[in-house]
Amino acid sequence: LWLDNTPSGAALPHIGAGETMLLACAACFALRIRVVGRFAASAASDPVAVALAQFLAGAAVAVPCLALPSERAMLATAGLCAALPGALYCGLLSSCLGYSLQAAAQRHVPPAFTALMLGLECVFVLVFGRLFLGETETPRQLLGCSLVLAAVVAGALVSQKSARQTPERQ
Repeated sequence: LWLDNTPSGAALPHIGAGETMLLACAACFALRIRVVGRFAASAASDPVAVALAQFLAGAAVAVPCLALPSERAMLATAGLCAALPGALYCGLLSSCLGYSLQAAAQRHVPPAFTALMLGLECVFVLVFGRLFLGETETPRQLLGCSLVLAAVVAGALVSQKSARQTPERQ
């Protein structure tokens, strides 16, 4: 995103609040993969319960944000009715089904592989955006996607190497 939002030929911008929040989000994403992997590895854990815990944790963070001034308009009846189809799709298919399947799959694969698969999202967005929407990418966007992909692969390789040295889940 940082490279994508810099005009061609312009000096790179400084790292601001948005970039800091993006890095914090990435750290939380990585932590979530590790925690789900730890709980999902247990034979006694139920993937649906693990997914439910993720939903409740997300709600605990998101619900207080509704009190923010920028979100008060969505609390009006018209706003809620307009947002309901998208919210149901996102909540049921994208989140509920996706997190449940992830928790079930992580019982059988190491967190490094899960991070690799989830980190390929930018590549899938690029490919399917081009195939289905006819989008074209700038060289800067391709570079950004390549950097994300390289970082995900490097992180997975390092994690895989450390997992071989201390076999706790194989």
